[in-house]
Amino acid sequence: MSTTTSDARLGAGAIASGQASVLWSLPPAALVAGERQILMRVDRGGMLIGEGELRYQLERKDDHPLARRPDLLDLVAELEDRGLVEREVCFRLTAGGRTRLAELISHGGEG
Repeated sequence: MSTTTSDARLGAGAIASGQASVLWSLPPAALVAGERQILMRVDRGGMLIGEGELRYQLERKDDHPLARRPDLLDLVAELEDRGLVEREVCFRLTAGGRTRLAELISHGGEG
């Protein structure tokens, strides 16, 4: 990872969450260490690892401070822009979604 902040890096972070100034204020060594940990955890996660699992692994297994930062996804977006990781959107029902599904099933889809 480059130790300088380029316009491309700012663009990637700004698009991901609008909090690019927080991520880019990290010292270059912290960004490199964060990149290494993310790549290791994604590799160990197998085919797919969700954000929640990535944060859990970084925090519980690595005790890495990046896990608690709101701009973690900015760094992942930059890694994706650089062709180092692939993103796949995953979906999970909320409590409201499970309730609605139960209603739809009980009413034969007429809910």
